[in-house]
Amino acid sequence: MRTNLWLLAILVSSMSPTGFQVRHQPGRLRGIVTDQVGEVIPLAAVLVHPDPQMTKLREALDFGEDIRLQANQKGEFTATLAAGVYDVVVLAHVFSPQCAKVRITERGVEKRDFVLHVDPVVTQLIPD
Repeated sequence: MRTNLWLLAILVSSMSPTGFQVRHQPGRLRGIVTDQVGEVIPLAAVLVHPDPQMTKLREALDFGEDIRLQANQKGEFTATLAAGVYDVVVLAHVFSPQCAKVRITERGVEKRDFVLHVDPVVTQLIPD
């Protein structure tokens, strides 16, 4: 009887607001990086930065730096992220960077493709 009461006390304390911790399920971001004619851009850099307005998320996850990814040879990238809003910047050599704001939901998958355009400065430097 005493053991049952002890187990009941542990169970009740784990369900109280102070003893119970909610586990948040992460979501995923995935996409493909291509150029303006639809050709994939392999190995593009993808930077994921928590939205500055989400200070509680930043503090809870202890983000000190951006999350840095690299697209694979097929231009594909993927990241597992906590639910929230992020700024995503995609960079590749000779292309102008592209930026988008994405919302990641718990257990959701956000598909965000990026189309990069050749930087106008580079096109001026290349002879016809």
